[in-house]
Amino acid sequence: MLISLNGVRLASTRGPVLNIQSGKDVSILLSDGTESYFQDASEYSNLVEGEDSKGCIFSEKKLIFSGSGKLSVSARCKHAICADDAILVQDGTIAVTKAVEDGIHAKDFYCQEGGSVTVSCSGFKCDAIDAGTNLIIGGGTLKVTSSGVAGRGLKCDGGVIVRGGDLNLLTTGSAYYEASENDTKSATCIKTDGDVRLVGGTIVCKSTGVGGKCINCGSFYLGGSCRLNARTEGGLYTYNSQMSRPKAIKALDRATIDGGELEIATLGEQGEGLESKAWVVINDGTLEIDTKDDGINAEESVTFNGGRTYIRSVSHDGIDSNFERPNSIVFNDGIVVSHSAFGREEAFDAANHAYLSFNGGMVFGTGGLEQAVADPICSQSTLLVSTAIASGWNCILDESGSMLVGFNVPMWSSIGYYLVSMPMAPGKKYSFVRADYPPVGTVSSFGDHCVFGGTVSGILPLFDFEGSGGYQYLIRHSRY
Repeated sequence: MLISLNGVRLASTRGPVLNIQSGKDVSILLSDGTESYFQDASEYSNLVEGEDSKGCIFSEKKLIFSGSGKLSVSARCKHAICADDAILVQDGTIAVTKAVEDGIHAKDFYCQEGGSVTVSCSGFKCDAIDAGTNLIIGGGTLKVTSSGVAGRGLKCDGGVIVRGGDLNLLTTGSAYYEASENDTKSATCIKTDGDVRLVGGTIVCKSTGVGGKCINCGSFYLGGSCRLNARTEGGLYTYNSQMSRPKAIKALDRATIDGGELEIATLGEQGEGLESKAWVVINDGTLEIDTKDDGINAEESVTFNGGRTYIRSVSHDGIDSNFERPNSIVFNDGIVVSHSAFGREEAFDAANHAYLSFNGGMVFGTGGLEQAVADPICSQSTLLVSTAIASGWNCILDESGSMLVGFNVPMWSSIGYYLVSMPMAPGKKYSFVRADYPPVGTVSSFGDHCVFGGTVSGILPLFDFEGSGGYQYLIRHSRY
């Protein structure tokens, strides 16, 4: 069945504008150069007995949108666009300007390969898009805003796959306490019990309400060319003994980073970055994480096999594993820079240094508390220095005075520690210095977090040490 919209303006006084009871799939063509407008009634009445009437546009079968025209939908009673099947957007400009319930609601799946879709909804626990089983974005632009209490931007029961397109997802509602479940519910940009797989496109998620989350899923995967920016602004939500912490990414299963770019910021009280109730594996990609609480938190292990990772936590640990056994946090390759808060917080918190494994890569951290003093597993030089922490550029020089690497330390402390693990020649002498000015003539860099090669000036020597080149674990206790 084909329905062509050619600049029509329809407002119903008793129910939906389009109520399609046909057993056939429906194609809605948005004619080029036209703009159509639909508004349903504020209350549905005098409906045909036995017919579903679930929204301003409703179909018993699949809805397929195409064409280069525009469609604006205002739903004053129920969903804006709803199908008891799947909803596909191939092209066109669709704007849901108001929805009391869900903006777009599909029973089977929602798929967008092109076009431009904008959705706003404000009802209690409303979903800008409820995709039913699965949600697939392959192209186009998608902008959603859910302002209701515990509202979701994108929601489904199965998997979420993003292969391309530009997504901008915003939730502003607060969390609440659900008495029937004795649990809290929070606003979330992407919510599914299944897997989230992001392999292309650009995704911006922002949740501003207390207890809000950007992504809450089963397992999480980021790879390919995908760029994900996840930001929470709200603080901790509490109700009696129940609480909901703001989190950029919460995975009930594993979290894997195979590529792409991930930028995380959590601004509110106890806001965590990337949390997995299983394990975290980082194989490639670029991660920049700035949080109030833990930057990365895993119930089991955290493993770095490559990529570039920067973490700064202003009040808790940089990386925290609750595994409490050998190989809780493993460094095999890549660049990892982690700055925790001082006091009793750790750049790499595995409960005991014996549970850390340094096998390769470039690892640098600053923190406040030295864990139980026990040798980690080391296949390269690993140095722990208990000392005052100098903010600004901290650099490692070789015997000739040439800079090998420089790290930009964001915070100063009178008591803390440096942890450095990197390939260094056995028996060779190295110097750790603070530089008054940023390094120049560098060979390569990881943003303004660390640089390689180049020269520094205005140096203040902090301490000297020798490379071990093997399995030694060096400790220097001093105060400056």
